[in-house]
Amino acid sequence: MTISNLFNKLVAGYWVLPSLGILGLSMYIVYPGGFSNDSFMMYSHAMNLVPLHDEKPVFDILIMKLGMYFFGDGGLLIVNCGLYLLGAMLVSAALFTKPVARMFSSVLLVSYPPLLLVNLTNWIDPIVLSGLSVSIGCILFYSFRVKHVYLLLSAVFFSTYALLGRHNAPSFVFFIQLLIVYLYALDYHPQKHRKLVIIIGTTILFGSSLAINPILNRVLDVHHSSLFKAFYSNDLISISLIENKNLIPREMLREEIKYGDDEEILSKMKDTHKPFHGNPWYVIDKNRADEFVGEALRIILNHPGSFIYTRYVTNHYWLTTPAVSFEINSDGKKAEQLGIQQQRKTKLYAKFEELAKYLKFYTPVFHAWWYLLLAFGLFSCIRLWKIVLPSSKVFNKERILISFLTIAGVFNWLPLVPMLGHAEFRYLIPLVYLVMVSILIVLRCLFVNSLPDSSHDNM
Repeated sequence: MTISNLFNKLVAGYWVLPSLGILGLSMYIVYPGGFSNDSFMMYSHAMNLVPLHDEKPVFDILIMKLGMYFFGDGGLLIVNCGLYLLGAMLVSAALFTKPVARMFSSVLLVSYPPLLLVNLTNWIDPIVLSGLSVSIGCILFYSFRVKHVYLLLSAVFFSTYALLGRHNAPSFVFFIQLLIVYLYALDYHPQKHRKLVIIIGTTILFGSSLAINPILNRVLDVHHSSLFKAFYSNDLISISLIENKNLIPREMLREEIKYGDDEEILSKMKDTHKPFHGNPWYVIDKNRADEFVGEALRIILNHPGSFIYTRYVTNHYWLTTPAVSFEINSDGKKAEQLGIQQQRKTKLYAKFEELAKYLKFYTPVFHAWWYLLLAFGLFSCIRLWKIVLPSSKVFNKERILISFLTIAGVFNWLPLVPMLGHAEFRYLIPLVYLVMVSILIVLRCLFVNSLPDSSHDNM
């Protein structure tokens, strides 16, 4: 018996324990999870301390309420990490047969720093990530293990769960739902009907998913606000600074500065605003920003050069600068005011932060450009394979899955380019996850024998 076979026998049935231990220890270190300023606002909504509004999807508030009902202050942390771990187990069990390979895969997905740090924060990003994780796990398990329609239905449920978590999530979840319908059509419909089934099925599924949040808003009487005001508010300030004159209507400014001269207003903008990570509400009255959407668009259209330069600066910073700090460390005063359990401050916690800081500045794992490069590279290799070997059926399922996942990842990034307000790395966490799963599929191709599959040769 070889050492490899012996090790596989030892870890058989226990391969999930290392990833469970890593995630459990990390949760213990940061419990009840990180609370940013936005997280505290989300908590206030969940506790009915402030009225609901749709700046962030109301679905996220409902998930937080559910988690807190069962598990207390750390409820959202437990729900997100539990679902994410389930997804990592499904992905690993689907792609690999040997326990050691499954253990490696699950540990990689659970402990990969950007994914782990996002999962430890009480915010909307881990809600999207957990839903995406289980959905992809169900898709892969269906593709490589059990051809059962219930797995596709589960994938539909959790892809919808992910779609409802962020306002920009539909841009990439669309391709996940398209993949689900594609797999269903290949296995359950004759070839002559497949295109029609894919078009109609995807339209119904995606349209139904999009309709859920508006229905929840109406049922729960959620206050409506413009989804774009944070984007255009940042742009108005940036354009004013580039043009060196205040272009924002006085009625739109905060009360304490609206009656000052232009020099005072510009000084306030310079003190409080960065084009790549600014908070416009130091200058603009957030409660009145919705009233000036038309005026804001007119100003942007009248200064296209300044707008394009603002977009360039923001996106350049977003892609090339290490991720800004994830807010695992909560504001103790705000937590105390809201009655939230305080985080433990241990030596392990300090080491945790120190390691994260090192990785941000000395490795590419917290750089957005790295994942875009990998996504484009993987997709290009897959398409090149199809061009060079058009009749090859080897690894055909793997190639189809990588194509869909990398396209979904790119569309996580692309729609944000023209309207990104804050250059925050966490917006691209779905891209990071989809690239990591695609890499694991490549490893499957290298180390697992995959028989030709002629039923998936139409892409």
